[in-house]
Parts: sequence; structure tokens; C-alpha cells
Amino acid sequence: MDLATFSQLLERLKGTDNDIRKEAETVFNQLDAEVRAVNLLTIIGSARPAHPNEVEIAILAAVLLRRLITSDFKTFYNKFTPDNQKLFRNQLLHLLTTDISREPTLKKKICDAVSEVTRHIYGLEEDDVAGLSWKELVEFVSNSLSGQEKHLKQCSLMILGDYPGLFGDEGRKKIIQLKNLIVAATNDDTFEIRQLAVTTLTQFIIENAAEEDEKRFIRNFQDCMQNIYRVAAESVKQGDADVLKNVIELVEECPKLFRQDIHAVFDFGTSTLQDTTLAEDVRQLAMELLVTLCESAPQIVRKQAESKIPAFVTAMLGLMTELEEDEEWLSADENKTEEEDSNSYVAESSIDRVACALGGKIMLRPLLSTCHQMLTHNDWRYRHAALMAISATGEGLTKSMEKHLDEIVKVLQSSMNDPHPRVRYAACNCFGQLSTDFAPGFQKKYKSVVIETLLGAVTKDPEPRVQSHAVAAMINFTEECDLKILSKFLDPILNVLYGALETKFKEFQVSGKKLVLENIITEIASLADKIEDKFAPYYEKFMPYLKFIAQNINQKEYRLLRGKAIECISLIGMCVPRERFFQDADEVMQMLLKTQTGEEEVAADDVSYSYYINAWGRICRILGKEFAKYLPVVMPPVMRAAEQKAEISVIDEDDVEAQEQDGDWTFMNLTGDKQNVGIKTAGLDEKADALDILRTYAQELKEEFVPYVEPVMKLMVETLGFFVHEGCRQNAAGAIPRLLEVAKTRGHPYLLEMWRFVYPKLMQSLSDEPDPDTLGDKLGCLAESVVVVGTDALTVQDIEEIFKALETDLEEYFTRAGERMKARNDDDYDEEMQENLDGDAKSDYYLVSRVSDVVHHLFKVYGAALCSRFETFLATLMKLTHAGRPFQELQWAICTFDSMLQYAGEKSATYKELFVPIFKAGLQHAEGPVRQASAFGWGLMAQHAGDALIAECMEAAPVLLDLINKADSRSEDNEGPTENCISAIVRFLKYRPKILENCGVKDAVMLHFLGWLPVYIDPDETPIVYEYFAELIEANNAAVVGQNYSNLPRIIAVIAEAVEKDALEEDEEGGQANAVFNRLIAIVRHVQQDQALFQTIVTSLSHDTQEALAKALNDPPRKVAAPLH
Repeated sequence: MDLATFSQLLERLKGTDNDIRKEAETVFNQLDAEVRAVNLLTIIGSARPAHPNEVEIAILAAVLLRRLITSDFKTFYNKFTPDNQKLFRNQLLHLLTTDISREPTLKKKICDAVSEVTRHIYGLEEDDVAGLSWKELVEFVSNSLSGQEKHLKQCSLMILGDYPGLFGDEGRKKIIQLKNLIVAATNDDTFEIRQLAVTTLTQFIIENAAEEDEKRFIRNFQDCMQNIYRVAAESVKQGDADVLKNVIELVEECPKLFRQDIHAVFDFGTSTLQDTTLAEDVRQLAMELLVTLCESAPQIVRKQAESKIPAFVTAMLGLMTELEEDEEWLSADENKTEEEDSNSYVAESSIDRVACALGGKIMLRPLLSTCHQMLTHNDWRYRHAALMAISATGEGLTKSMEKHLDEIVKVLQSSMNDPHPRVRYAACNCFGQLSTDFAPGFQKKYKSVVIETLLGAVTKDPEPRVQSHAVAAMINFTEECDLKILSKFLDPILNVLYGALETKFKEFQVSGKKLVLENIITEIASLADKIEDKFAPYYEKFMPYLKFIAQNINQKEYRLLRGKAIECISLIGMCVPRERFFQDADEVMQMLLKTQTGEEEVAADDVSYSYYINAWGRICRILGKEFAKYLPVVMPPVMRAAEQKAEISVIDEDDVEAQEQDGDWTFMNLTGDKQNVGIKTAGLDEKADALDILRTYAQELKEEFVPYVEPVMKLMVETLGFFVHEGCRQNAAGAIPRLLEVAKTRGHPYLLEMWRFVYPKLMQSLSDEPDPDTLGDKLGCLAESVVVVGTDALTVQDIEEIFKALETDLEEYFTRAGERMKARNDDDYDEEMQENLDGDAKSDYYLVSRVSDVVHHLFKVYGAALCSRFETFLATLMKLTHAGRPFQELQWAICTFDSMLQYAGEKSATYKELFVPIFKAGLQHAEGPVRQASAFGWGLMAQHAGDALIAECMEAAPVLLDLINKADSRSEDNEGPTENCISAIVRFLKYRPKILENCGVKDAVMLHFLGWLPVYIDPDETPIVYEYFAELIEANNAAVVGQNYSNLPRIIAVIAEAVEKDALEEDEEGGQANAVFNRLIAIVRHVQQDQALFQTIVTSLSHDTQEALAKALNDPPRKVAAPLH
């Protein structure tokens, strides 16, 4: 294509006619990349400044050239000969010396293209291209920076700011000289150059921030900070925000550079934030500067800028008052909030971030002081802002704010009577947020006040927006409320909700207003999910309304209301016996199925879609295998949701801002160039839900799910690598063992074939996983899967691969732990920083626990045969036990040895020199979880290690008994360890009685045994304790039943309390806990034959305990699996 024709093609690309433009795009994209590159370069160079159309075409050509370089550089560049490569580069560079490049927009576009070529050239390997530097460009930038030509200086600053690594290793050697050239430009007499110079300087500093000697780095650049501040202040006065954006980036990357001038920075930021003559974006960026400084260097701010925080807090609160009197707010029938770019919204988000970053020691006092003044202000905006600020900061200031809750709750009660509805709304918001941030203590202390106040607002406030938010606050309160507390308020809460449901349903039928009704239904669903079978008495009251909405309200604008009603139906259906819900379940399922069979089709992006598929999952759990008949209809929509792909788009930096207006997209710059990766996040939560529902189907339906197991397993394995959403990966990992159980119903060969498909991909995903929590879930998936498949799940090579992966995971953990230890030794380390480090460590401890879990399950399957490989793993495992390390590491190391003791039998005694000293010390450890794990291990030694460790157990027995008998043995911190000490002694009695006999304490232990009960903390240990208890009762052991059965009241009380506390959790597979539970209830029934005696015993129990025991006596026996032969 000749140049004239190519120019005409660009004209058509520039046109406004869509058809012509699309046709031109097709022709343009079909041209070879090198043809496009050369012609675009020529078009730019041939444009004449005095001809506007040629300039416009040149700008378009520059944009297209830069995009071509970004996406297809290697494609065309490597087709050039070395001489032509050099010619292309230098022709592009030459454009900057021509008159046409002085046009501001074109200048920027050409510089962008130059930067992009530079980025590619410097990133290429030697076998890709002959030259790895651009000497002519380096020379151009050096000369232009030191020269007087302003146009060329601008160009060099643009290029160097975009690619600060231009000078490579040579630049690092001459860092001071280069810095001084850029700093000199910040003193230029032209503002545009000063502004560009600061942008370039910040990028140059960030580029060199990897300097290993931090002090030398700060020394090199500290002297140029004043230039940055000066130009930033100047740009603010001119209403330009670009320099502030660069300073914020510098704060993120190099916060310690701001230490020396931190007072001045806070003064500048606060005064700019408060200057109402400035544009909103400038004020918000000034606030963002200080927020970022608080987040990036909280310890520096706390130590050196505490005196500046009150003014900053006041300024943020002031920005929160900048609300409009929106007449539509009251009448809105949806939860309309402030625009995300409004001053009030950004300020509220900022004060939340500052609170989380700095903590309460320096933040709370100025916050409460200013809020106290604002709460008495005549303008409702100030009262509103104060309450919203308390809501926003509760999470970050939890420890400090807790002691002020009495005062805050009184303020909220008063504010619920404020004359302005938005203030009452804010009070509801605050009640809801405090219910989350301070749970469960908030519910325990303020239950009556909060419930009475919020229910009063539901019934008496004249404004639906306030009523709706009061219900929303109730949702937060009840979700986090202890069940015992909530049970006492069920009648008033549910009666108010029922009355409100009736009233609002009638209003809905007349006016179509749905907001309050939606929240009422959400709270009913939330309560049902929380209180479970205690909701049963209210089932008949609520179900008719919910069914009516679900079956009859199908207009598009009410899809969310209908979805919530369906969710509520499925949740309250789980609160009643299956038989009671069966009829309603079938009606609801038939109605839901209409949405998938064409009668009333619902699109996958419909707001109610996720409610439907989640309801199917719950109804499946209720109906069990009878749900299988619905699978042909429900599986396609669930699979559609689960198979959603992540929509990923690469767009230019210039287009990000416009695209970000769509809240469904998240953008990030991964490579440092002009392109950003956008991920469409809408629908990914629904994908995660659908994956979990598939897990539910597999778990509940077993063999009935076999027709679907292969495509679902393929999907789950693929999703292990779905790196744009952690929840999807976690749910996929959770589903795989359940799907293997389904495959197992088709026979072992089929199961093994499926496992061999899963295993290599699961192992690959373990090595690729970046998130510690998700890695822990994947390790859990591996552990459970091996147990499902059995002994031929793994070859010797597979076991070796797994242990190497575990060793790698632990070594990476040790590296992260070392970095946290280094941070603790930082000069700026403080208590608040410790809290942040503890948060990071929590995820890592979970990972260590899952490593231990994998070893546990491997021992469970392979027993003593695993010991040979476990021996080499011990070198890594023992690092967890070293002195001075976090106690959680020791806890999980002990748990790993526990697993060996439990399943390796007498072989485990081989390693006693390693674990016995740890277990001895563990019983005396300051931390309860370590004592608990150690106590468990001593019991396992007695049960499984034969006689080889009797002497060691005899040494441990007095220590175990001492821990049981301590005065504070039942305190909150000691209860778990104490109960495991009891279970250890039970194992001594049951499996190695000579331990206690040789110690001379067996008779004394038997006399005290009944007094140690009940136990209920550890569901793994309670069955063995209560099994032994039942054996003693059934054998009429005198020490337990007492002379003439005098201990019967105590025995019944122990059993009743165990039932009430669910000490023996029901096992769906019919395991040991079920059998023991049935034995205990049989003992109670035997005593019950003497009605007078039984009534005397029962009347001494608490009301809740009596209720629990009565229910257990009336329920059918639990399922017990047939014994294995």
C-alpha cells in the first residue's frame, strides 16, 4: 500500500461513520505490522504544522504507532535488518527535533512511542535483537537536559519520566550527576518544565529505590525533596493535580524520604484539603497524599507527626460535611449512597483508612473530640458526618474505642430522635457497623438498648429509608449475636418483623415500594440461618407471604425482591423437619424450574440468578437424594455460572479513567508500561457460589451425581488456576474431595483413573499459588483426597514430590517469618505495627496448620510405612520447634508428631529422642494451644506406642494430673488444655492402666474422674472420654456410680450438659460420636424408668439444659455405621 492510500485509510479511521471506520480498521489490521510501522512513522514526519488536518492525522498515527509498538514490537522489529532497526529508531527519535513535534499533543504521543520502543529494546534478550541499548537516545536525553532548548528538554523529561531506567547500569554509577540535571530542571522559568521535572524526578527516585543501602539512598535523594514540595505547592495553586499524583506514588514507594519534612507535608496537605476555592480533585489528592503517608509509614507518622493528626482529622471530617440536600434521597426505593467521587464519600473512606493505619492511640482522642462538637451543630450535615465517621473508624480503632462505647451508644439513642432523617439514618448505620466491629461483646452488653431502639425505628420512624436502614442494622446485630442472647429476644424481634412484613407487603401492593420489604425479608433469612430449629414455631407465619412473593412477583424491576424471598424460603426450610418443608420445597422448586425451562426464563446476569442457584443448593441439603430428580434442569444454569470466564482486557493508560467508571472492572499496571490489565470482576462472586453449590450436590447426592462428575471435576481442576479470584480457587479445592467420593461409588478403578487426572494438576497449582490462605486450602484438598482414594493414591515418587512441596512451603514461610522479624527490629517499630505483622502472620500460621494436616492424612493412609520419608522431613519440621519462634509453630510441629503417634504405632517410638523432650516442655508452656497439643500426644503415646514409652508416660502422668487439678484449670485459656489432659488420662486408664498403677494414683484418679466432667471443647477427644464414662456406668463402677447409686444426679447432669453443649457432634457418617451419644441417652432412659427420681434430678437442671435433654430423649437414635470387619 502506497503512502497516499495509507493516508486515506487513516482519514477513514478518524471518521465518525461507524461502518466506514470498522471497515478501515479491518483493512488496517490486515496489513503487515512492519508496513504499518514504517508508514505511520512516515505520516507523522510528513505532517505540516500549518495544516490542521495533517496534524490530526499525525496525532492518530502516533497513537496507532505506540499501540503497535506495545502489542507487536517483536513481530515487526525483528523483521528489520540491524541497519533498518537502527534507522527506525533514529527516525522516530528525529521526529522530536522537527517542527511538527512542537504541537503539544503530538509531542506527548511521539515521546510515548519513543519510551515504548526503549522499554522493549531494554527488555529484549540478546538473541532477540543485536543491540540492547539506544545510544542515540541516551545522548539525546543527556544533551537536552543540560541544554537550553525548552522543547527538547520537555521531550527528554517526558521520556526519562516514562522510562527512568534509560541510562542502565551506567546511570546508577552517575546517579548524582543525573539527579542534579533533573533537579536543575525543577528550577526552570517555565512551569510546564518544572512540572515535568518533578514527575521525572519522582520516577527516577523510585527507579533507584532498590538501593540495598537504605541510608545511602536517603542521603542521595533527601536534598531534592524541597524542590518536589515547592513545585507541588505551585501546581496546587494553578489547580493542576498531576504533580500531587506523582508525589503520592513516591510516598507509596519511598515513604522514609518524607520523614525529615513530615510536619511540613502534613501542613501542606491539611491546608490544601481545607481550601474550598480549589477543585475537588486537588483537595481529594491532598487528602490522599496524607492518607497514603499514614498507610505507607504509619510508625513514622505515629512517632513524629502525632501533633498534626488532630488538624488532619478535623479537615477530613469537614470534607465529610460537604453533602447536598438531596430531595430525591428520601423517596429513593433503593439504597442510594453518595457518588464514589464526591468529597463526603472519599473523606469517609479516607478517615477509615487512616484509622486502620494509625490505630487508636493517636487517632481516637481528636476524632471523638471533634465529633462531640459536630454532634451539637445546628447543620444536620455536621451531625451526620460525626456519626458516619464513628461508623467508619470502628474497625481501625476497636481496642481504643471500646471503652467509650457507653457514651457512643447514648449518643446513638439520642440521634435516633434527630429531626433530620439522614442523621437518624447515620445513627442506624453506626449501630450496624458497631455490631460488626465490636462483636460479640457489643451484643452482650447492649442487647436490650440496641434491639429496642432499632425495632422502635422499624415501627415508628416515618421515613422508609430510615426504617430500611434500621432493619439493615438489625441484620448486622443478629448475625454476630450469641444464640443464647438472641433466643431471649426472638419473640419481640420476629413479631415486629412479621408486623412490618404485613404492613410493607400491603404498601408494596399499592405503591410498588420495595426497599423496606427487601431488608425485612433479608433479616428474616439471616435470623433463620442463625437460630436454625428455634425458628420452627414461626414457620407457618412467614412462609405464606414469602411463597406469594416468590410465585407471583415476577416483574423485572422486582427480581431482587423475589430472589430474596426465595433465599428466605430455602433458609427457613432448613429450620424445620424435612417432612414439614417437603410440600413447600416441591412448590418452590417447580416455580424455580420455570425460570430454566422457557416459561419464565431468567438470564445469567439477572440480579436474582444467584439467589436461585443458592436456593437450589440449600434445598438439595434438605431433600438429600430426592433432589436428584431436579438435576437435569438445575445443572445447566449452575454450570453456566460456574464456567464463567474472567474477562480480561489490555487497555491504554489514557483510557483507564473512562473505563473505571464501570464499577465492574478493576485495573492494574503489571509491567510498568503504558498498558493496564483490566479484569471484569462482575459475576466472579456468582461463579464462586456456583462452584460451592456443585460441591454441595456432590456431597449430598453421591452416586446420583455420577452422570455429572467428569465435566464438573474437569471444571474444578481448571479453576485451581483461576488466579483472578481467590474464592473460586478455594471453592474448587473444597469440591475436589467430594467429587472423588462420588467417583468412588462407581468403583475403585474409576476413582483411581479420575485421581490420576487430578493429582498432577493439583500439585502444579500448589507450586503456582501466590496466596497463603488459598495454598492452605489446596493442601487441605490434597490431604482429604488421599484419604478418599486410599493406599494406591500415591506412588513412592508422588510421596517424595509431596514432601518436597511441603518443605518448599515451609522454607518460604520461614523467609516471610524472617522478614516480619526484621520489621520488628526496624527503628520505627511500634505496637500498632505489631498488630499489622500479626495479621500477616495469621495467614501463614493457617498454612503451617495445613502442612501438618497433609502429614496427618498421609500417616492416616500409609501408617508406619510413611516413616522412612518422614525422617528426612524432620530436619525442616524441627525448625518449627526452635527457641524464640512463635508458639503457633511449636503447636503445629507437636500436632505433626501427634499424627505420627496416632497412625505409625510402635514405630513412632523410634523418634522419641526428638519428640519426648518437646512434649514434656509443651505441658508447661505458657500458651494453651501448645499445652493442649502436648497433652493429646501423651494420650496417643499410651494408646498406640505399645510399652516402649511407658516410662516417659509415667513421668508425664503427675504433670497431667496437676494441670487438671489446678484452681484455674477451667478458665477460658486453660479449658482446652485441661480437657485434653483428661482425655490423655482416660487413654492411660483404658489402654495402659499400669502407667497409673505404677504411679500409685489409679484409685485416686477413679474417685475424681466424675468431678472432671463434662468435657466439650475438642470434638475429636470427647468421644473417647464419654465412651469410657459409659463403660464405667454400665459396669456399675463404684467410684463413678457411687454407693447405692448416689451419684446418679451428677451422672445425669453431666450427660445433660454434654448434650446441651453438643459435646458429641453428630457425625453424618455414623462414627464413634454417634454410638457414644446413643449409649449415654440409653443410660438416661434407663434412669427415666424411675419417674419420681428422674423428675427430681431434672428439676435441678437449668431450663436450657432440660430442653436439650428432652429433645435428645424424644429424637430417634443417631445413625451408627456398621463396624468394619
